[in-house]
Amino acid sequence: MSGVTLVVAPCTNPDETKTTSSAPNLPHHHRQQPAIGGIMSTASNRGALVPLLYTVRRIFVIIDWIQDVWINKALPANAQYKDVAWYWFGRALAIANLVYFSINLFAFLIPKFLPKAFDMYFRERDEVHAKTAEDKRSAAANKLPTDKKAD
Repeated sequence: MSGVTLVVAPCTNPDETKTTSSAPNLPHHHRQQPAIGGIMSTASNRGALVPLLYTVRRIFVIIDWIQDVWINKALPANAQYKDVAWYWFGRALAIANLVYFSINLFAFLIPKFLPKAFDMYFRERDEVHAKTAEDKRSAAANKLPTDKKAD
C-alpha cells in the first residue's frame, strides 16, 4: 500500500516538498521479498546477510525520514485542510514503515530466516566435504597396485 501511495500522492498533489522525504523509500518496498526468496533457494554465508543488512539499512533510512517529518517539518498556522491531511498522512506513513521493517527484521529475518539460511549453508558445506572425502578415498583405492604374480 505505501509504495502505491508514494506513486499516487505526487499525481494528486504535485507539491514536491511534501514527497521529497519519502522519495528514497519508493524503489525499495517491492524488491525485498523476491530477493529473500532467491537467497533462500541459494543460501550462502554472505547471501544470508544481504536481506538482514538491507533491512537494517532501511530502518536507519526510515529513522531519518521520521526525524525529517516529525522534527524538521512544520505546518504553517494557516494551512489548508488537505495540507494538514497530507502532513499527518506522511507522518503516519513514516511510522508504518518503521513498524513494518522492524517486524520484518525482528520477527521474521533474525529468528526464522537466518537460522534456516545458515542451516542450509552448513548442510550443503557438509555434503561437499563428504563427497570430496569420498572422491579422495575412491581415487586412493584406484591407485593401489594390484598383486599380479608373474608366471
